[in-house]
Amino acid sequence: MKVELDLTKTILLAGLAFWISLIAFNNATDPGTNIDLLGRMLTMEAIKDNPTMGNGLEWRAWPQSLAAPLLVVVIILQGAIAALLWRAAIMFARHLFQAQAGEIPTRQIRAANLGLAAFLSLWFFFLCGGLWFGYWMHLGPVQGVHFTLLIVSVLVLLFVNYVPQPFPAAVVTGTGVTHEREWNIMPPTNGVYVDNGVHADNGVHTEQVTR
Repeated sequence: MKVELDLTKTILLAGLAFWISLIAFNNATDPGTNIDLLGRMLTMEAIKDNPTMGNGLEWRAWPQSLAAPLLVVVIILQGAIAALLWRAAIMFARHLFQAQAGEIPTRQIRAANLGLAAFLSLWFFFLCGGLWFGYWMHLGPVQGVHFTLLIVSVLVLLFVNYVPQPFPAAVVTGTGVTHEREWNIMPPTNGVYVDNGVHADNGVHTEQVTR
């Protein structure tokens, strides 16, 4: 169970790293698409063409010429986030394939949290920046994608930090002897419990314990 969870965490980190790397690569090799999208958001043309919606926000518009420099900043941020996530994924993978690997060390968890926090911050940056330019009025699907990725970031962050707890053991004391065993007590018969104890020495016996 523990190995499967760690493998899933590693795959999630590597998947997000590959995805954001591909996004940065696409933005760098096909800048025209996002320059046009950013330009429409920055200039607020759709809002200016609407006679009723967003008239009080039009003063926030930026010139079209700033779309290309802004895209460069976004690509740099995406590349840095991809590097952080790849670092965390590689650290998780190395730990996973170590012989007799135990609990994931704090160093690996911190690396994953740093990468995921940066990934999370990117979508907050897009959401807050887009809201400043009123993109929810004419670029609703884009805002929806940003919200979805924000939720995904939070869920992955919670899952990566999840540590399964072992099944609690019971301590039964009787006739001056203390045994550690798993709970395996049968229903009472005539006021007497039958305890099928599984001891720390893997011995199994049946004894009657009166409660």
